Amino acid sequence: MSSTATEAPGAGDIIRFTVPLMMGLFTYGLHAVVDAMFVGRLGTAQLAGVGFAGSFYVTIMVLFLGIMRNSVAFASRAFGAGKRSELGVVVANYQWLVLAAAPAVYAMSHSFPWFVAWGDLNAEVARHASVYVAIRVWEAPFILLIFLYAAYHQSKTNARLPMLVHWGVLLINIVLDYG
Repeated sequence: MSSTATEAPGAGDIIRFTVPLMMGLFTYGLHAVVDAMFVGRLGTAQLAGVGFAGSFYVTIMVLFLGIMRNSVAFASRAFGAGKRSELGVVVANYQWLVLAAAPAVYAMSHSFPWFVAWGDLNAEVARHASVYVAIRVWEAPFILLIFLYAAYHQSKTNARLPMLVHWGVLLINIVLDYG
C-alpha cells in the first residue's frame, strides 16, 4: 500500500487491497458450484440433496466465519500500533475459538434432520443431503483456520497471499472431485 498508517488510503490503495480480497472470497461460492457440477453427474436426487444441504451448511458456517473475520480488527490494531508481538496472541486466542467452534458446528449439523423434515424432502434427496452435510462438517475447522490466517495477513495489508490460499483450496477441491 502506498499510503502510510496515518494517511487515509486513496482509491488505488483500496482497489489494490480489495480486488484480491474479493477474488479470494469469491472462491467460497465457487466451491458450491464445483460440488454441484460434480454431483449433478450422479443424478437429480443427489444434486437436490447438495443444493439443500449446501445452503444449510453455509448458513451455519457464516456464523463462525464472522467470528474469524472479526480478528482483523484486533490484529490490525496491534499491527498499526507497531505491537507485532501482540499479533501472535490475537491469532492464538482465535485459534482457541476455532477449537471451541468445531464441536459447535458439528452439534449444529445434528439439527439437519429437523430441517430435512421441515423442507419435506423425499427420502432419496434427504439421504443424499444428510451424507453431504456429514462430509462437509469435517472441513469446518480447516475453513475457519484458513479464514483466520487470511484475516491475519489482511490485517497486515496483505490480501494477495490469502487470495492465493483460497484459490489453492478450490483447486484441491476440484482435484478431489475430478482427479
